[in-house]
Amino acid sequence: MGAKWIGPEKPRQGGDWLGGAQMHERERVRLLQEANMAEEHGDLELAMRFREYAELHRQNRDRNQREEERRAMNRSLRFGRRRY
Repeated sequence: MGAKWIGPEKPRQGGDWLGGAQMHERERVRLLQEANMAEEHGDLELAMRFREYAELHRQNRDRNQREEERRAMNRSLRFGRRRY
């Protein structure tokens, strides 16, 4: 029985992850896959730790995405291009 495959999520508003958010998403997915493998090997404590780290990466990913979206909006307003 293999580990359940975990795929990356997409940003809520579509498009791509911006800035460092993409790195956090890749790391989140890797940690969740590692947690599944640790569970298969019976190391539940390690799996729990991996899931906690994955949650931290999710939070950082979302924060970075919001900051990059805000920067893009501010740039568009500053230079007169309206991209809502």
